[in-house]
Amino acid sequence: MQKAAQRPVLLRRETLSLYRSFIRSCKAFPFAPLRPKLLHNVREMFEITRCRQLQTEEQVSKYLQQGRSDLEVLNKLATLDEYSFKIVFERMK
Repeated sequence: MQKAAQRPVLLRRETLSLYRSFIRSCKAFPFAPLRPKLLHNVREMFEITRCRQLQTEEQVSKYLQQGRSDLEVLNKLATLDEYSFKIVFERMK
């Protein structure tokens, strides 16, 4: 069982790891014109979340889980072929 003092350190490490994974995925995104916007959005969301007063480890864990899910979606979008990618983003206009 983890000591209570170690848990915040682990959550911080998880958060930094998730942030770095997002940055790597954004920089490798196949549609270059979207990269700057993706990077901006990731930085902005992490900053907004950091500024929130999260009271419990459970709240932090919830945000981490949502972030991992969002990263999975981003990585799946990156695997689309050019034709499919255009279809997805044409419908979003």
